[in-house]
Amino acid sequence: MALRQGIEILGPLGVAARTAATVGDTFTIVETFLGAYSPAISARITPSASAGQSFYAFEILIERPPPHPQTTELSLGVSLQVLRFQLGSQYAPLSVHLPHQPLTDTADYLTYFGCRPYFNQPTTGFTLRTADLMRPLNQDALAHQAVVQYLASITTRQPGMTQSVRTMVRQLLPTGTASLELIAAQFDLHPRALHRRLTAEKTTFGELIDGVRRETAEHYLRDTDISLSHLT
Repeated sequence: MALRQGIEILGPLGVAARTAATVGDTFTIVETFLGAYSPAISARITPSASAGQSFYAFEILIERPPPHPQTTELSLGVSLQVLRFQLGSQYAPLSVHLPHQPLTDTADYLTYFGCRPYFNQPTTGFTLRTADLMRPLNQDALAHQAVVQYLASITTRQPGMTQSVRTMVRQLLPTGTASLELIAAQFDLHPRALHRRLTAEKTTFGELIDGVRRETAEHYLRDTDISLSHLT
C-alpha cells in the first residue's frame, strides 16, 4: 500500500512540503501543520545521541488506541516514499525502528526500507543522516508561501480551543488539578495533540494557566475584600 502512496496524499500539506527550501524545512512544515491533515498523528525530527545523525519520530496521538502495527508500518512506508521523492528513489535511512514484533520476515523489512530494522523499540521512526536534512530542494517560494498561509488559516480556524481550555482552567484552577493531561482528556485528545492545537492558535498551556491566575488575582484584589495572605 505504501508503494502506491506518496507525498500527494497529504494534499496542501504535501504541496507546502515539496516546495520548501531544504529537506529539513519540509519536516518543520510537516511537524507544524500535520494537524491540518490528521490531528491523530505526530511526526517530528529530534536530535540523536550519535554525531551526524537525527531521528524522525512518528507517533499515534490517540489515548489507549487498539493495536495498530499495520497502521504504523504504513505510515512509516509513506514517510519513506516522501523521503525518496526528495532525496532520490534509492534513498535509505540508516535504520528503521518499530514498536512491535515483525509481522513478516525480517528480510522483507530490509528489502523495503533498505536499512536495518529494529523491533520492540520505545520510539517509532527512522535514524537519518543530519546532512541529508540540509540538502536543498527545488523551492518554489511563491507557491510555498501561499500554501503555508492557507494551512495557517485553516489550522487557526479550528473552533474555540484556546477559549475552551481557558474556561476549563478557570474552573479547575481552584482545585489544584488543572493539568495538561487532565484537560486534554476532557477533549478526548492526547496531551501532545492539545499542545499542537494551542501552538497553532499562538499560545501554550502554560501561558493560559498564567493568564487565568493573573486575571483571578486581579479580580480578587480589585473586587473583593479577600486578604492578600489568603489570596497568596
